[in-house]
Amino acid sequence: MDSEKGWSADFISTADKNYDFIDILYNGKDIATIKKTGDELIISWTKPEKDYDIPLDWFIDLLQKAKKTLS
Repeated sequence: MDSEKGWSADFISTADKNYDFIDILYNGKDIATIKKTGDELIISWTKPEKDYDIPLDWFIDLLQKAKKTLS
C-alpha cells in the first residue's frame, strides 16, 4: 500500500481524545515512540534490525506537532 511507504507517524489517543503517544513508522513498521513524561518529550526506540536515516526536516516537524498535541 502506498500509504505505508516511507516515514509516517500515528498519533494515538484515548477515548477522551487526549493524545497519549506518537508511533514513528517506516514502511508501516514501528521504529520509535514519542510520549510526554512530566514536561518532557521522550523518544523510545525499538530494536530495529537495521539502521535508519530519518529526514531531519520531517522529524523536526513531527517534534513540533508532538509538543502541541501530546497531553
